[in-house]
Amino acid sequence: MRISRAHRRVGIGAAAIALSGAVFGGVAGAAGAEGKTTGQGAAACPKGYFCVWPKKHYQGAMQKVAGNNKDLTRFGGAFGNKVRSAHNNGTSCDVRVFEQKNYQGRTYVFKKGQKSYGDGVHLRSNKWVNCK
Repeated sequence: MRISRAHRRVGIGAAAIALSGAVFGGVAGAAGAEGKTTGQGAAACPKGYFCVWPKKHYQGAMQKVAGNNKDLTRFGGAFGNKVRSAHNNGTSCDVRVFEQKNYQGRTYVFKKGQKSYGDGVHLRSNKWVNCK
């Protein structure tokens, strides 16, 4: 699924991207990134997390977050560079991602279950929103 030009400008069709710095599902309120995983594909993203990859088509070292994050760059990897794929595998929340630290800059919401990829954007902070 390709993301629209507008979504590429705002945030990768993937940051839940919330990546959300996210508070997805059962992990709402749990802060921090869980680290990198080498599993390939969006299916490698564990339930309850917002996952990002440095390459299109969910390739490269996956990183996952649960909880709100003011500064995703501290985790390095795709968060320190451009994110080109994302998957909100949260269980009950959407994830709002921001291009700047401290919830600033352009923003995009990844709906629960949303997967996308594109040319790459910087995701520097995230919040879990619209929790049900």
